Amino acid sequence: MAERITADWRVDEVLRRYPATGPIFLQWGHMQEAAAGQVYPSYPEMTIAQYAERNRHDAQALLNALNAEAESREFAKERPLPFVDTGPEAR
Repeated sequence: MAERITADWRVDEVLRRYPATGPIFLQWGHMQEAAAGQVYPSYPEMTIAQYAERNRHDAQALLNALNAEAESREFAKERPLPFVDTGPEAR
């Protein structure tokens, strides 16, 4: 079973360990900072709690979404669906 993601985990750590959580972060807000006149944005290190606060979301709701994604991927690895060939119409 996947290790539970907690509020003190860093965002980059979550993305490195569970790449499938990337779309969740994109849907819940932004991570970059860009000051006036700055050509390229910077991506400061932040925890899940800081990310949720920055984007005005409940940290627990974000953690639930992240953990659900991580656990579903782990579950799928442990219990792959059997291949059933139902004929040419299924291909």
